[in-house]
This record gives sequence, C-alpha cells and structure tokens, in this order.
Amino acid sequence: MTNTFPARGAILALVLSVFLIAVSACAGQQGSAGSAGAPGLPGNAGEPGLPGNPGSPGQAGLPGSVGEPGPAGPPGDPGAQGGSGVSPQANLAVDKDALTIHEAVTVSGSGFKPGEGVVLTLEIDKLNRRVIGGGVGSQISANNGGAFAAEFDHGIGGRPTSSGVRTLLATGSDGSLASIPVTILDAAVMEASPSTSLIVGSVVTGGNATIWGAGFMGGETISISAGGSVLAGGSANSSGAFEMEMAVDLEPGIYTAKAVGDMGSVATAPLAVVASK
Repeated sequence: MTNTFPARGAILALVLSVFLIAVSACAGQQGSAGSAGAPGLPGNAGEPGLPGNPGSPGQAGLPGSVGEPGPAGPPGDPGAQGGSGVSPQANLAVDKDALTIHEAVTVSGSGFKPGEGVVLTLEIDKLNRRVIGGGVGSQISANNGGAFAAEFDHGIGGRPTSSGVRTLLATGSDGSLASIPVTILDAAVMEASPSTSLIVGSVVTGGNATIWGAGFMGGETISISAGGSVLAGGSANSSGAFEMEMAVDLEPGIYTAKAVGDMGSVATAPLAVVASK
C-alpha cells in the first residue's frame, strides 16, 4: 500500500504558507499607509435653481433738498398796445338825452383829476370825430374836486348826417376818460303841454259844432278828427287856446274828438252826434 500522508502534508503546508504570506502582506500595507491621495477633478456645474419670490419694497427715502433756481430766460417780445381804457372814477352827463346839433346843451363831468383839461368830442364813426362847439383844444378844465360843467349855447355843432345814437366822449389831459350815449336828432322835438283840454258839445249829424281847446303850445298848428275823419284844422293863439267850427257828417253815436298839435300836444273830448234835436 502506497503511503500518501507525506504528500498531503506537504501540500497543506504549502497552502498554509501562502495564506500566512498574504496576511502578512495585507498587514504591512495597513501599517505603512501614508497621507491621503490627491483630490479628483471637479465635477460639472449643476443646473441653476428657480428664482425666489420678490421681497417687500423698502420705505421711501426722504426728499432731497431744493436745487438752486436756474438762470432767467431772455425777455419775450413786447405785446401789442391795448386800446384806451376808461377811468374807473370819471363820469359824464348831458342835460338832454336827445337833441339836434344846433340845440343848446350842457355837458357835466366828475371824477376827473383836479385841474385836468378836458376835450369833449362827438364820436360819429371810427373815422369821424368832432370837437363839440368847434375848436381844437380843451373846452374846459376840471375844478379842484375833479368836476366840470360846460354850456354850449349854439349846440354841439356838426352836420345833419351826425343824426343817430352817438358817443359823447370826454378825454382828460391826465388820462381820464369817460363816455355817454346821446341821440342826435334831425329836427327838434317840442315838449307837449302837460295840461291840454278840449270841449265839444252835441251836434246833429250833417250839422256844425263849435270846439274849444286850451293848454296847447303858442301858435301850434292843430287838426281835429273823430270817427276816422278830419273835421277841422287851425292854429292856437299865443296863449295856446283856440276855437274852431267843424262840420260833422257822422252817423248818430258817441265819438272821441281828438285834437293833435304839430308840436306834440294832444287832447280828447267826447262828441255826441244825434239824429235830430
């Protein structure tokens, strides 16, 4: 029988020797470990994250100091000259609202400068201005109270074409200005008598009647009418009275007899026309 124990023992001893050598090698490596190795290369950058929510606004800061004013700009071109103004105190008055160019008139004023010379003119249109009473300078000067009164016995002067509503202008030498409207007439209007009267009785149709009047203007021409017909005409005497005969050819009834004068006087009275007496 063959002896195998020595061979198996040799193999076992060999394996054990190799194991021991390996263990010794590992223990040596652990015992001789030095400093850490060099770092590796950095990795690639990651994707950016999402933006966060905005923060609350901060408090407003204090206002800054006022800066220095800038330099003044160049002056502008002068504007157009305005029209003449009216003095806020000057006033003008005329003793007649309506008159002819030859009729006596008195013009008064107030609110002017003391001692100021005043020129009175009639403004007919933009191109036609007449100095009242003629002349080229001031007709009057204001007194120490700034008032005046100018009488023009021969009227304001001018031509009949001046008739109509015109402007009477007072121009002061110290700048005062006032105006007033005035009506220039082609012919004078006589004032009617405030106390005219008329008397007439009854008359038979187709007959004659006497009519009396009083309170008219002296020498005034008068016409008598009734029922739409002129019945008589004549003139008042120097005392403004008259007596006239008139033929009445009206139907029986009560009428208004009317006496009208050419100077503006008017009077009325009842007229009874009967068929027979």
